[in-house]
Amino acid sequence: MRKKYLSALLFGALLFASAGTFTSCKDYDDDINNLQEQIDKVAADLSDLAELVKNSGKGVTSVTFDEETGVLTVVTDGQTATYTVKTSATGSVNVEIKNGHLFVDGVDKGEVSGSKVTVVDGVLNIDGEPAGLEVGSKVVIAKGNGVYQLTVDGETIELPMAAASISYIDVINGDKQMNALYDINKTDVEYGPEGNKKTLKAGLYTTLDRDLKIVVNPKSADASIFTFSLKNSENVDTELKFKPAKEYKGALFANETRATSANSIWVLENDYTRYDNVNLDDIRTNLYLKFKANDGPAYALTLEAANDAVTINTPYNLGAELRQMKSGVVGAFGGQYKYINEWNVPENWVVNDGDESAVYDYWLTLEQSPLNLQRAKMYGVEISEDGHSFRFTKEAGIGNSIEFVYNYILVNGTVYQGQTGDNQGARFTASFSQETAEIASKVFEDLIKPFDAEKITKPEQLLTPCNSTWKCATAFAMTQKYDYASFYDGLSDDQKLVWNSAVSEGYLYFDLIGGEGDNNAEGDNWSLLNNIRYSIDNTKKEITLQFLVDENAFDNFTLNNAYALEVFAKDPIANNIVASLKFPFELQQPTMDIVTRDGNFSEWTTEGDNNEEVLLSYGAYKNNTMYLPLFESFKAWTKDYTNYDANAQYYTLMNPGFDESTLFLGKQCGEFVSLDNNLQYTSVWQDWNTFAEANMMKDQKGNEVEKSIMVQSAYKHYGVYPEDLFTNGTKNQFKLVFASLLNHSTLKMAEGSETLTAAAGTNVVFISNEDLNFLTPKDGKFFLFDDLDANGEVVTRAELNELSFNEAQRPFASEDMIAWSAKDKKGETKHNIQSATFEGSYWVIDKQTGDRTFNLPAPDATNIKLYNVPACPVVKDTKHDYTAADVVKGHEGGIAIQLPTSIEDQQEIEFTLTVKDALGFTNNVKFVVKKIK
Repeated sequence: MRKKYLSALLFGALLFASAGTFTSCKDYDDDINNLQEQIDKVAADLSDLAELVKNSGKGVTSVTFDEETGVLTVVTDGQTATYTVKTSATGSVNVEIKNGHLFVDGVDKGEVSGSKVTVVDGVLNIDGEPAGLEVGSKVVIAKGNGVYQLTVDGETIELPMAAASISYIDVINGDKQMNALYDINKTDVEYGPEGNKKTLKAGLYTTLDRDLKIVVNPKSADASIFTFSLKNSENVDTELKFKPAKEYKGALFANETRATSANSIWVLENDYTRYDNVNLDDIRTNLYLKFKANDGPAYALTLEAANDAVTINTPYNLGAELRQMKSGVVGAFGGQYKYINEWNVPENWVVNDGDESAVYDYWLTLEQSPLNLQRAKMYGVEISEDGHSFRFTKEAGIGNSIEFVYNYILVNGTVYQGQTGDNQGARFTASFSQETAEIASKVFEDLIKPFDAEKITKPEQLLTPCNSTWKCATAFAMTQKYDYASFYDGLSDDQKLVWNSAVSEGYLYFDLIGGEGDNNAEGDNWSLLNNIRYSIDNTKKEITLQFLVDENAFDNFTLNNAYALEVFAKDPIANNIVASLKFPFELQQPTMDIVTRDGNFSEWTTEGDNNEEVLLSYGAYKNNTMYLPLFESFKAWTKDYTNYDANAQYYTLMNPGFDESTLFLGKQCGEFVSLDNNLQYTSVWQDWNTFAEANMMKDQKGNEVEKSIMVQSAYKHYGVYPEDLFTNGTKNQFKLVFASLLNHSTLKMAEGSETLTAAAGTNVVFISNEDLNFLTPKDGKFFLFDDLDANGEVVTRAELNELSFNEAQRPFASEDMIAWSAKDKKGETKHNIQSATFEGSYWVIDKQTGDRTFNLPAPDATNIKLYNVPACPVVKDTKHDYTAADVVKGHEGGIAIQLPTSIEDQQEIEFTLTVKDALGFTNNVKFVVKKIK
C-alpha cells in the first residue's frame, strides 16, 4: 500500500491524468491554463510521482464522488477541480471508522482495532490487514483527523484538509515564563450537587497555571482539530493537558460548529493530568526533570500542535517551573445579571487567594434560608444540572436579588460547601436588574494591536479633559475611530429617540469589563475608565476612543489582556438599557520606537558563544583620549538631532564601572542617565560627552586590547510597560568598545598586485594607491599616498581620506607610524631595509611625449632601499622648454622599492607593511616582490 501527501491542487491530475477540467469562482484563467499544462506532463501512476509531490500549503475544502457519472470533484482554495475516474466500479462505498467501529455506507459492521481504511485488490483493508469485506475496485472517501483519505483502484493518498493547514503558531500571552503546578489528593472524594455526584480520584494532579492564548495562520485554520502539548528542548512531552481550542473574541468566547477564528486567535484552557498515588517521590522527580535538567538550567519549551496531517511548533521561547499548588480560600462577590432565561456563570465574580488552578471543580446551590428559597421560587431561579450556571425565568425577578453558595473542591481533595462548619462555601448575591425589553446592540471587531501611543503635549489633544487630581501631564494616548452607522440605522424610532437624547445631553453610560491579572482581581476596572476618553459625532455616526497611559495615573491597562468597553443608553423613564455598543480590545506590547542603528563611525555586532551585543564606536582621538559619537548609535529623535522622541526620557543607560577617567553621556560611573538631553549631538568632536583616557587596556591573558565598558540598560514604554533591551546574551546589557578605526580596517593589495615584479636592471618596483585596497570597517576606502586628481593637480592623502574619515580626528601612518620588514618567502632569511631620500634630480622627462618617470641610483649590493616618491602635478610647457609636448605629465605619489644585487633571479621576497595609529594599534599588509633579469 502506497501512501503519499499530494499537493491539494494537483492531486487529482496526478492520480488520474484523464479528462480533467478546471473551473473557478474567480478570474484565474491564466493560472488554471498553466496548471493544466503541468498536469499534462504528469504520469497517471502514483509510483511515478514520488519526486513530484510537494505540499502546496493549501488544504482541501471538500472531496465528493458522483457514482453515476464517475466524476470526482475536489474543491481547494476557492477553485474546483473536476475529474472523470476510470474504474470498472458502478458505485461507491463510503467507509469510516468511528468510535472504534467500522461503518460501511452507514451500517455498523462491528468493532475494529485499526484506524486507516484502504482497498487492495477489491478487498477492504484496515491498517494494511484484510477485513474480510469485498467492495470491488471503487472510490472510497474517508474523513480522518485533519485529512481526507482517498482509495481508488487500490491506490491510497491522504490530503490535508484546509482547516488543518496551519503554517504558523505562536503563544501571545504577555509573560511566557509560567508555573507547572501539582498537588496530591490522598483518597477518592465524592462531591457535587445532589443527583449529579462526581468523584475526584486519589492521585497526583498536574496542570499549567494559566490558559494559553495562541495565534495561528492561515486565518481559515481550525485549531480545534489539533492536539496541543508542551514539549521541552529534549522533545519530551511535559504531559500538561489542554482542553480543545476555543475561538477567542476579546472578552467573549463563541462555540461554533465550524470553528475558524475571526481574528486567528484561540484559547487553550488548561486541564488536569492525573498520576496514581504510587511511588510519589519518583513521579515528582520525573516531573521536575521534564522542566529542568538534573542540576542544570531550565529547559526551553515549545507548544506543539499536531493531527494526522500537520505537526507544527512555536519557537522555544516558553518556560515553566514545577511547584506545588498554593491552595487558598475562594471569595465570591455579587454581580448584576441582566437577561431573563439567560444562563450565567459566576466566574467574573470569584477570586482566589491561592492558585486559581487549585480549584478543581465547583457547583452552585441556593442559600438555604426560607426567605431566599421563597424568593427563588417566585423569581423562577434555576441551577443547571452540573451546578455551574444559573438563570431567572420570571419577570418578578427584575430589580430583585438572590443569594447563592459557591461550593468547590480543591485538587488536594478538600471540599468547601454549604453554610455550616469550618469549610463553608462562598456566598454571593446575584441581582436581576434588566427588563425584558429588546436591546439593540453591536459588538465591534476586536481591537488587538500594539499600544502605540503619542505624547499629549497640550490639553486640547484630549477628547475629554483630565480631572483635578490627575493632570495628564505625562500622558500618552492611542486613538481609534469607529463607525456605528449600521447600528444606528437598525434602531427603532423609539430607540433612536433615546440614543439621540443620551448623546446630546451627555447621559451615555460606560462600563469596562474583562482584564485578567491585578486590575481585575482588585476590582479596579472602575478606575481604568479614567484611561479611556471619547467623543461622539452623531451626525457622521462616528465614535472616537482614546486609550491613555500615564506613569502617574492611578491605574494603567495591563497588556495582553482582554477588555471590553460597553457604551449604552438608558430609557430615562423605564430606566432600562435600549441600545449598547461594545468595543473589545487587547493592548499589546508597544512597538519599540527607540532603536539602535549603525552610524558613520559605529556599528552593532555580537561576540562570543552567547552572542553578547557589542557597540563598536570608532571615536576621534587626541592626546591619548578617545571621544565617541554615541548620538549616531541610537534613533532617539523624531527628527535627527533636533527633537527627542517623547519616550527618550524612559530609555536609560548606565556605566557601572569605577574608572574615573571615563565619562559616559556626561556622567560618571554608576549613574543611570536618560537619552533625552544626555544623548547630545554636536559637530565639535572634542565636546562629545562620552570619552575615555588611555585607550588600551589588558585582557585576561595580558594582551593589550581596545578599552571597553559594560553598559546596563532599562526601558519602560511611557514609563509604564517594561521591555527587555539587548536580548542576545545577557539581557539589558551591551559592551561599548572605544574602537580604533585602523584596528578594524581591512588592508589588502589590489587584485593583481599581490606579487610584483622588479624592473630588469634597476631592480625597482613602484607601489601607489592603485596597488592597495585599504577599507575601513564601514567599507570606506582609505589611502596611504598623495595622488593626482582628474586635472593632474596633487591631492594630499588627508584630502583623499576625507571621504571616509578625517585624519585630524583619527591620525595614523605618519613617518614614524609606518614600518617595513622583508624576508624570503620560502624561508626565514631576513633582509635589511634602508630608507633613502628621493632627489628631484631623479625625475626623468621624455622630451617627445612629456611622460614623467624617475631613475634611481644603482642598487645596493645587500640592502633593500625604500624611496618615498612625492606626487608631482601636471606642468604646462607651451614654450616647450622641456618637451615637444604642451605639458609635462604628472606622477602619483607612492613608494619605490629597490632590491639589492644580491637577490637572485626569480627569488621571491615577502614584504610586510605595518601601519600604526596614534593610539598604538597596528594593522599590516603583505605582498611579494621578485626580480627577473
